[in-house]
Amino acid sequence: MRRPLLTPSLRVALLSICTAAYGLAIGISTFPHWITKSTPDQLPGFLKSHDLNAHISFRFFAALAAITIATTFALRPIVNLLTRADSRAWSRNGAAFAMMVAVWYATLSNVVSWTLIPTALAIAVCAVLRRVDMRFSRRDAILIASFLAAFMALTDFTSLNVQQALIVAAGALLALRIAIVFIRRGRALEPALCFALSPLALMMQAHFMSRDQRHAGWPSLIVIFLTPILMRVFISNSPIARRRMRLAVAFAIYPIAAYGYVSASGLLSAEGKPRVSFFEEMQHITPAHQMTLGAKPYVDVVPPHGLIQDALVDYVILETGPQTLGNVLRARLTLNALLAIACYAIGTAATGSPDIGFFGFAAAAIYGQGAGVVRFAPSVIALIICISALRRRKPQWLAAAGVMAVIAGLTSIDFGLYGVCLVVFAALRFESRAAKLRALAAGVIGGVITGVVAAIPMIVGGWFVAYLRVSLFEVARLGAAYALTPFDPTPALNKRFPELLGALIDPASLAYMVWIASLLALSVVLAHGVRARGRRRAAIDALLTIAFYILILGIAYAERHHIYFQMVIWPLLVVAAYRLSRTRSTATRLAAPALVLLILMTINFTVHFAIIGWLRHARGPVEPDWHEVMMPRARGALFRDSDILTLNSIVNYMNAHLGPNDTYFDFTNRGLTYFLLDRRMPVRQVEVAYYEPEELQREVIDRIERNPNVRFAIIPASAGDQSGVDLIGNDIRAPLVWKYLHERFEPDFEQGAVAIWKRK
Repeated sequence: MRRPLLTPSLRVALLSICTAAYGLAIGISTFPHWITKSTPDQLPGFLKSHDLNAHISFRFFAALAAITIATTFALRPIVNLLTRADSRAWSRNGAAFAMMVAVWYATLSNVVSWTLIPTALAIAVCAVLRRVDMRFSRRDAILIASFLAAFMALTDFTSLNVQQALIVAAGALLALRIAIVFIRRGRALEPALCFALSPLALMMQAHFMSRDQRHAGWPSLIVIFLTPILMRVFISNSPIARRRMRLAVAFAIYPIAAYGYVSASGLLSAEGKPRVSFFEEMQHITPAHQMTLGAKPYVDVVPPHGLIQDALVDYVILETGPQTLGNVLRARLTLNALLAIACYAIGTAATGSPDIGFFGFAAAAIYGQGAGVVRFAPSVIALIICISALRRRKPQWLAAAGVMAVIAGLTSIDFGLYGVCLVVFAALRFESRAAKLRALAAGVIGGVITGVVAAIPMIVGGWFVAYLRVSLFEVARLGAAYALTPFDPTPALNKRFPELLGALIDPASLAYMVWIASLLALSVVLAHGVRARGRRRAAIDALLTIAFYILILGIAYAERHHIYFQMVIWPLLVVAAYRLSRTRSTATRLAAPALVLLILMTINFTVHFAIIGWLRHARGPVEPDWHEVMMPRARGALFRDSDILTLNSIVNYMNAHLGPNDTYFDFTNRGLTYFLLDRRMPVRQVEVAYYEPEELQREVIDRIERNPNVRFAIIPASAGDQSGVDLIGNDIRAPLVWKYLHERFEPDFEQGAVAIWKRK
């Protein structure tokens, strides 16, 4: 039996510290009341020169000390009451939490009433109901999802500022959660499950709803606060009802809530239209557009990262809907938000607890890493499968992981490599040799079958050989063209040991520290092994698999300083805290609250909700230099003003000079114009850096030379051109092509950042 972490005397001490902190918060909030004007007889000085009373500082600090001490003394009876043996743990924890919220509020806004009254009410409720069993449990994590919806609804529906909306949302939900206990006692559904439908309000605030609907507020508030009462009144507490509700929460409510929050809190929901990155969108929309014109992947056009990511996804969108940027980007962003469900599933798979899974997602979402892009999806799904297989000790499940590893490779070549490494690592973490072999065999079989199935349409289409050649021998060689410095430390990491340990509480440095911690943990485990066996060993291996995924994705940082594993960090930290809290060792369990505190200190809670409050009040673009372009294929998307000037110059010139079958060659990484102008791309590569090798430069020259329909070339402007990747000019990256353009083309038009040469 595990010993309790806190002794009675320690509970008294900690709660007393909270009362002192509450007094400090009240004292801080009084600061504006001590600011007075100077008196005529005040001696000259700094404050006198600003017409301020010289006694402000003395009075404020005296009041701060007096109020803190007085509050601590005044709340001594409350501390004694809440730490008695007959007081429930929730009452102590609730009062302590309320006092810490007061400190948070005082640091944001010096309003005495909002600092004092909500916390005082919470303390009073905790004291009066201290003996009542409120049946708080881990399942009350669903209140987090309800809180996220309530906060946005209050922001939309009321004039409360962000911090006030946060307090009202949290206070109202906790009040309802307490009140629920007194409704139909003994026969009704357990209190936490009564809130199962409340998080669905997040879908009413998602980006695909109309502007007025998603920002109305009151429909969401009705769902959030009325459905718990109805479920408490009408659903009985039978075993089958509980089981069905728990399954619904795990497999429907939490995933929907995760998706809904990422969607509702995103920039698209605020602005109503997706933003266009001239460079980034080129890499997947242009290959897909060329395929709609009959181009074969890899033979006629190269998807830069991978077939699914940079061709098939957008190809399907273009073939099934309007061929506009707005439609493509909106559909892609909708798919990207689905990775919020994967983020939730990581923690769930590692612990078997949907509630812990949602805590992990919530931490990631508040930090701003609750989702990702299509490129990550298959490898993350492979991670989830590997975690589940290890925790449940099911080696045969790695067949599905092998399937996803191959799909990850088809999506993006580098993530295919990460997926294969992940499956191999997971297979070798099974305890027995027989289980290791079964896991490896399952992974290989799943991968081979998927590879064969994927190869069939490539062979039939006549581009399988080109796919292998480009993936293995062209794209794989281009790493040097994009490599950056080995390490770009944050200010907190640019120190010496042990001072750099301060980076642990630096949000900007946390990802680096987690990667290092993962490396250290894996090194120790691989060198010394794990003594635990059975279920404990499986739980540890599930955690180690997440750490390995983070470690292997460090390769992306080594090349381009991409921290692709950020979405996985928060589930890892939450799962680690959960596992530490369940160990038998008291010393080890003490690390759990320390880790929770680290999470709270680094997720940027206040900043996140301040941004959400700002976005919820947006009416169109939140920055003045983003506008829509009046072009048929550009409809429904926002462009930066500088890109609009460039685009208008290109479009106006090409529309005036190109015939129906004519096209042009882009040497400025503005290949998105091929889609916007609905023109064929004369070469395979959408970006100059992709044909840096000499033989590929000669291929580009040959394709242009043999294509009489190439009438013009867009080249870097003579001054101020920023089209080169990493500020390396395209003339330096592809000097043979540059020389050819000088020989066979001549200047015809230049305006701003655009220069167009015509064929001689």
